[in-house]
Amino acid sequence: MGLNAGYGEVLYAMQGRFDRSALRRLRPLRHGLRIPARMAAKLLGPAKLFVGVLEDLPYAENRLLPDRA
Repeated sequence: MGLNAGYGEVLYAMQGRFDRSALRRLRPLRHGLRIPARMAAKLLGPAKLFVGVLEDLPYAENRLLPDRA
C-alpha cells in the first residue's frame, strides 16, 4: 500500500521547489540538484508515500461562523 519514493521522486520534488524559488533564474544550478537527490535517496533508503482522502460534506454542522465578539 502506498507509492514508492526513490531518487526520481526526490529529484522531481526538489526541482519543483527550485522552480518556485528565487534561484530559478540560475538554470544551470538546477542540474546540480541530482547530487543531493541521489545522496538523500541513498542515505534515507526506500520511502513510502501514503495519502488519506477525507470528504467534508456541506452539512449545517460543518459551517464556520465568524466570532461575534
